[in-house]
Amino acid sequence: MESLQQAWNDLVRRLRELPRRTQILIATAAVLCVAAFVLLNQSGDHNSEVDLLPGTSLTVRQLSTYQIAFADAGLAEYRIEKQKIFVLKTKKADFMAALSKANLLTAASGKYLEKALDSSSPFENQHQRKQRIKIAQEKEFAQTIGQFNGIEEATVQYDTEEKKGIRQETRFTAAVTVRAKNNKRLTVHQGQVIKNYLAGCIAGLETEKIYIVDLNQSLEPPVAATKTLNFPLEQRLAQNETGRPPIHTERSRQPGPFTTGTL
Repeated sequence: MESLQQAWNDLVRRLRELPRRTQILIATAAVLCVAAFVLLNQSGDHNSEVDLLPGTSLTVRQLSTYQIAFADAGLAEYRIEKQKIFVLKTKKADFMAALSKANLLTAASGKYLEKALDSSSPFENQHQRKQRIKIAQEKEFAQTIGQFNGIEEATVQYDTEEKKGIRQETRFTAAVTVRAKNNKRLTVHQGQVIKNYLAGCIAGLETEKIYIVDLNQSLEPPVAATKTLNFPLEQRLAQNETGRPPIHTERSRQPGPFTTGTL
């Protein structure tokens, strides 16, 4: 510390010994250097990229929809990396405004239903009001299911049918399309959790009437499996043992000869 203090005192003494004009030039140069350093830091901070929606991993469908919204707003300075959108820090407000204008910002839980109730009109009939609230509820259910562990996105549709007669009865059915994360197939446990959730939200809906479609699973069985289902049970068992599909022949369709013997 003493050596540093001595060096500083020596520097101050030397500066005082310089001519007045030289001291002014040195002071001016020092001020300019500090100002340039501050401006460079601020410029670098403004040009830095930030995550547009921190903590959110967007789906392929959401990314495509967001890109359309950005194109409509004339915004092109962004990049997509690992299901995230990065924009300049100074442009983040413009991108958020574009998403808000396109109604693409994720609403908090209950906001869909609240918005549907607030947008009621005295000119709509009862059926239109029920349909608007039903659509809002479906969005709420889909948003909640999309937040379940291992679920990437989901859509929900439910319907009711009034059975008229002496004993009036209301039947409920629901269909859910689900995509699990990392292209994985939906597990039995996940499907049961989804069914229990919807049955608890919609009074009268039974879990047996909830149909789930896994978007990561092929809807059509393989051709070989389809053909195998038409074979007799014995030939299907033979296929499982040999690993080869059974072959239909005329001989296989003819009954075997009777065994002969003496009585």
